[in-house]
Amino acid sequence: MQAEVLGLPLFAGDLPAAVYPVVQGCLEEEGALPLEAVLEHMKKAAFLVFSSTWYEGLPVTIIEAHATGLPAIAVRPERGTTLVRNRETGLLFEPGSVADLARKIEPTWAHEKEAVAMSENARKTFEDRFTPERNYEMLMAIYEQAKERRRQKERERYG
Repeated sequence: MQAEVLGLPLFAGDLPAAVYPVVQGCLEEEGALPLEAVLEHMKKAAFLVFSSTWYEGLPVTIIEAHATGLPAIAVRPERGTTLVRNRETGLLFEPGSVADLARKIEPTWAHEKEAVAMSENARKTFEDRFTPERNYEMLMAIYEQAKERRRQKERERYG
């Protein structure tokens, strides 16, 4: 599978040496880019490496990747949850483990069928949870629940 990989300074400039043999010739640094350019790169990429070890409740980068059908290889969270479902919308690697990250990257290139399935699942996740239409539906449902709770309290209070 031939792919263009979005090179961010962390990956292109500070990528641990142990990972270079796996991704050699696939990374290039472009520095900071406007969102439109990032999304174009994501559409061409095979996967996104999301190596943040900070807990992020709703990482926009992964949502943007899902929007383009891009699976992510992300750090397995020590607590909480992640938007990346292992082997469904991407792969998870152990925090701080360059060897585990390298083990996840290599099969992603070698198993195109699984990569395509993860890509399709990533896009479906975006459509099911993050489109403006879906968010509007969820917001309206929250308002309806709040209104119903208010009505219930008024009935209990006033009979």
